[in-house]
Amino acid sequence: MRRSPVEEARRQFRQDLLHSAAGVIVGVWLPLVIGGAALAHHRWLALGADLVLFCLGSASVMMVWNERRGWRRWQQVIRDVAIALPLWSLLNTNHEPNMWLWALKLPALLHLVKLSMLSTRSDALPPAAGRLLALIIILPLIAWWAATGWIALGGDAETTDAELRLVRAVYWAITTMASVGYGDIVPKTIPQMYYACAIMVTGVATFGYILSNIATLMLRIDAARQHQEEVRDRVEFFMQYHEVPAELRQRVRGYFQYLWASKRGYNDAEVFQSLPRPLRADLSMYLHRDLLSKVPLLAGASQDVLRDLVVTLRPVVYLPGNIICRKGAPGDEMYFVVSGEIEVLDEPEHVLARLHAGDFFGELALLTNQGRTATARAVSFCDLYVLDRESFARVTSSHPEFRDSLHQKVRSRHPFPGGVLEGRPPATGPTPET
Repeated sequence: MRRSPVEEARRQFRQDLLHSAAGVIVGVWLPLVIGGAALAHHRWLALGADLVLFCLGSASVMMVWNERRGWRRWQQVIRDVAIALPLWSLLNTNHEPNMWLWALKLPALLHLVKLSMLSTRSDALPPAAGRLLALIIILPLIAWWAATGWIALGGDAETTDAELRLVRAVYWAITTMASVGYGDIVPKTIPQMYYACAIMVTGVATFGYILSNIATLMLRIDAARQHQEEVRDRVEFFMQYHEVPAELRQRVRGYFQYLWASKRGYNDAEVFQSLPRPLRADLSMYLHRDLLSKVPLLAGASQDVLRDLVVTLRPVVYLPGNIICRKGAPGDEMYFVVSGEIEVLDEPEHVLARLHAGDFFGELALLTNQGRTATARAVSFCDLYVLDRESFARVTSSHPEFRDSLHQKVRSRHPFPGGVLEGRPPATGPTPET
C-alpha cells in the first residue's frame, strides 16, 4: 500500500537518523586508524565501534528490506551491509588497526550530509534547531579529522605520551582553524606547512559558513519580533506623516505592545486561514470548545454543530475604554471573553455586571432584531471572539434539528427585569444581554 507523504517522511527520517549515527561513528574512528593514533590500538574501543556499527547497519538493512522493492533496495542493502559487518573483529586476528578493513566503511561518511535533512523530515524538531544541530556535529568532526591528519604527518612527534599527543593535536587543529595558531605547536616539515595552510583556509571557510548560518538561524528564531518591529516602524512613519496627535499615538503604540506581550505579534486569524478547514475545525474545537459549552442556547448541540460554529469565530481586540456595543444600538453579534475585563453599564453610568475570561454576552442578537439593552465597555485590554448572526444562521440552516431545538429554548426563556438575562454560569451571576 502506498504511504502518505507524512508517513514516508517519517520513515525516511528514521533511516536518515540511523545512517547519520553510523556516519558519525565512522567519522570519529576512521581518522584514528588512518592517523595511527594511540586510541586506535585499543582493542575494546575498536570492538565497541564495530558493535555499534553492526547494530545501526542491521537496523537499517531490516528497515530497507521490509519497506523497499526492486534494485534500489539491493543498492541500499549492499551499502548498509558493508557498514554493518564487523570486519575488524572477524578478520583482524592480530588485533592491530587495519586501515583497509575500515576503509570499506568509508561510504558511511556520505551519510553525514543527511544531518541537515533531519529537520525537514521530522515533525518534532524545529527546522532552525535541526540545522544548528547539524553544524554542532560537523564542526567537531572537521577538527577531529584535522587533528588526526596532523598526527599522520608526524606533527608534534617529540611528545612521547600518545594520549597527550592526541590532545595536543586537537588543540593545534582548533587554534589553527579558528585563527592562525598561537605558535606553541608549529609545522616543521614542508608537508606539515602545506597541511597547516590548508587547515587555516578550511577553518576560515568553515567558521565563516557556520557564523553566517548561526546569524540566519538567530534571525529566524526571533522572526516574530523582527516582523513586529517592521510593522511598528511602518505605523510610526504613517502616524508621523499624517501628524497624528500624541495621545492617539500612545494608544496605537499600546495596542502593538499588548499584541507582542500577549501573542508575540501573531494574528490568530492568519494562522487559522493558512490551515485546511478540517484541521482548522479540530484546532478551533480544542481551543474554544469550553467557550461554546457555557452558552445555554448551545447546550445539547451535537459535535457537528459545534465544529461548524467554532470555525466561524472571529478574534478581536479592544483597548481600555473602548465601547464594544452601545445601549439601543442594533446588534447582530455575540461575544466571548477570552481575556480582560468588561463592564456592562446602564444609563447613566451604572455598572450592572463585570465580565471576565470565560463569560459571554449578546447571545440573543443571533436570533432577534431587538436593540442592545446595555452598554459594554472594555476596562482593560480585552481579547474577544465574535460570532455574527449571518454565520450562525448559516450553521443552523444546515442542522434543522438544532434549529428546532433552539427555537424551543428561546420561547421558554424569560428576561429578568431591566433586560438582564441568564447568560453565564450561576456561580458568577447573570449576564446582561447587551
